[in-house]
Formats: sequence, C-alpha cells, structure tokens
Amino acid sequence: MKILIDSLRSVIIINIIIAIICISGYCKTILYVKTSILSKLIVCVFSMLVLLSCRKKVDEVNPNFIGEWSNASTFIGDAYYLTINENSSATFYKNTDKLFKGFARIEDNILTIGGIHRFKIIEVPRQHNISFSVGLFGDSVHYKWSVILKTPSFQGGDNVTFYKN
Repeated sequence: MKILIDSLRSVIIINIIIAIICISGYCKTILYVKTSILSKLIVCVFSMLVLLSCRKKVDEVNPNFIGEWSNASTFIGDAYYLTINENSSATFYKNTDKLFKGFARIEDNILTIGGIHRFKIIEVPRQHNISFSVGLFGDSVHYKWSVILKTPSFQGGDNVTFYKN
C-alpha cells in the first residue's frame, strides 16, 4: 500500500509540474501535454506492477507458512482462520466469514494477502508440541506449529497466535 501511495504522489507531482510548465508558456500544444501525461501514467502503472511483483510468494520464502492455521483453540474472542496452499493462494476467515483471499507474499517481515491485506510477522512459524484443553468437556488438542501475526488494522490490529498440526 505504501508503494501505491508513493507512486500516486509521484504522478500528482509530475502532473503539477507539467501544469506549471504549460501555464508558463513553455508547452507548445495541449496534445503534447496529453501525450506526455498518458506516457508518464503508463510508465507509472508499469513501475507499480514491477514493484508489486518483487515480493516473493510464501512457498519460495518460508514454506512453513503453508497449511491451515487457526487461533480457535481457546474459544476466547474471535476465531481467525488462515489457509495458505502450496501454490501460495491464501484465504483469511474471521469466525465463519471469509474476509479476503489472494496470493500470499512475504517481504520485510510482512505477510500480504491479495496485494493489500497486510499481516506483520511478529514471530515466524516455529515447530514445537503444544496441547490445549478446549470446549466444555476439556478435550485435548495438539498442535505442532505456531506463528504470531498482527492482523490488519481494519480487523483490530491484534497480535494473534495461530496454530497448525
């Protein structure tokens, strides 16, 4: 998102400079200005696409992220589910609602899904043996992996520990 905002700022600044040049009389025709703006817009869009594609898919960076993750082991608060497939396609659920899906990519300790939904990686996936007693009857649930992610700000921006088998 920061890249998109920076790119949009650049386009606005370039357009302001072109407008100032045009007003001051250095521009010969309106057609030239329209062509110039269009070509700069095309370059800007192409640059944004290149920059967005620089992030690597999860399966290339850390395959330990692949799997079905949940925090639903404690029944306290909202239940979050994160599924990342072997081709790095991902789906994020809150309770039973699918909130978003897309390709999962990692760059600079940020897990991004669908290009715009960002999770800060607080702790990378690590392997251990965890058991919880859950439910009314205290059923025991065992997990082999955990990861701590900060949910996107529109979801509260909470640090959530996800578990998988």
